[in-house]
Amino acid sequence: LTEIICNIIDAAECKAVVSVLDSLGKIFNISVCANVKRIPYCYAILKKTSENVDLALEAIISSGKKDQLDKLYSEIINMNVSAEFLIKIANAYKKLGAIKESNEIIKKICESGVKEACENIKDIISKVM
Repeated sequence: LTEIICNIIDAAECKAVVSVLDSLGKIFNISVCANVKRIPYCYAILKKTSENVDLALEAIISSGKKDQLDKLYSEIINMNVSAEFLIKIANAYKKLGAIKESNEIIKKICESGVKEACENIKDIISKVM
């Protein structure tokens, strides 16, 4: 079952990835999949939020794979993703010790007109994570 779900995450259309993960809930350990960064990517392009995004980001953080976070961010940077989603990415960078990248994302959110990002960024981050 694990191999099948990891293959779905790796190769299926994002709608299928999100549908499968949403139906499974927390019974599947997504951290065992090689392409775990595709999970937040798929949720981002479908403009959905889920605990699966948090679990995938935690898997990236715990494995110390900043390169996966870099790839994810480069893939979604020009998409119209929510400030909440970008804050999750910024927080993941921060947890990996990549403060510069984290601050750049927060600045981008602020510049996009999200006043809370400029005024109360610490409060926003604590609410999201």
